[in-house]
Amino acid sequence: MPQLSPLARHLSANFFLGFWTDLVVVGLIKGLVRRPRPSYSNNADFLLVVAVDKWSLPSGHASRVVYMAAFASIVAAANGSAMGLATSLWGIVVALSRALLARHYLGDVCAGAVVGLLNTALITKGTFSATDLLIPAATSERLYLEACRFCRSLMS
Repeated sequence: MPQLSPLARHLSANFFLGFWTDLVVVGLIKGLVRRPRPSYSNNADFLLVVAVDKWSLPSGHASRVVYMAAFASIVAAANGSAMGLATSLWGIVVALSRALLARHYLGDVCAGAVVGLLNTALITKGTFSATDLLIPAATSERLYLEACRFCRSLMS
């Protein structure tokens, strides 16, 4: 089992909680709204792509990439790194690519981005700071130790 610093364990636990929260929220919204993908989307261009769903609102790609970019920017800022700008630009470009690829309407992408930002607010308790995360450090430590025990039991 790879060794992670306590800070990395804490950040990872919160990051993955946000990732799973995003999957659930986007899935619920798509199931409730049931907005079809754009009619001008050429499905012949996506023969090798497995369609997870046929609904368009909100864009799950946009939601997840905005969440990941925001979380990475927050962590970068806490470490005094300038990578926050690069990750923010990456998030915006990937989100907009969903509309440019005709997989979503621009409104779907914007809605996904809002969901991603709200998810970031949830994980950071509205502070958008790496020092006040939803899962406390002690809990993330317990989760890490339980995961280690589980992995060891699988290997034996």
